[in-house]
Amino acid sequence: MKDKEASVTCALTLCQFTVGTYKMHGEGSPVAYGAVCGAPDVSAVALGYWLDARQLAFWRNGALTIIPFNPRGLERRPTTWPRFPWAELAEAADAFAPMAYTGGAFKGFDATYGYVTRALRLLRTETENPDVPIHVIGGVADRLGPEELAGFAAAVADDGNTIGVSLYDWATTPPAAWRVLAPLSE
Repeated sequence: MKDKEASVTCALTLCQFTVGTYKMHGEGSPVAYGAVCGAPDVSAVALGYWLDARQLAFWRNGALTIIPFNPRGLERRPTTWPRFPWAELAEAADAFAPMAYTGGAFKGFDATYGYVTRALRLLRTETENPDVPIHVIGGVADRLGPEELAGFAAAVADDGNTIGVSLYDWATTPPAAWRVLAPLSE
């Protein structure tokens, strides 16, 4: 970010942005950031890096969950976002919900299981917190075959230390996927 003050101002604007009863959730959307701040090449999740607890105080009546790009994806493509500020974001966040999407890119149980398992391990390592609360987002729901869905669910179940699980997105999640995910919420 070229201008820290402008970034903070924009972040505060994004955090106050609402549409009806929905509040901006900071999903790292360059489109949302660009619409509010005029800089579509910068991802909204980076704003957390610039905000300390005092600047987020107005948000503290609720939980701040950061929805970053998948840490395994950043490991596979290190030039995407070098030196991503995981530890700094962890200081301000109550939880992370990484977009551990594998649908279409990885085929089979083993590939999906390995990808998700590695993503969870990397997130804990990079935030420097082995107990960081994680809600795992898998997907894309309508691109996951039965083997990939089973691999995703098994990776989350075997991890045993996540606070939630879902698929992107709700509208395309088939009934069979809900049945696979149900035991993970018990």
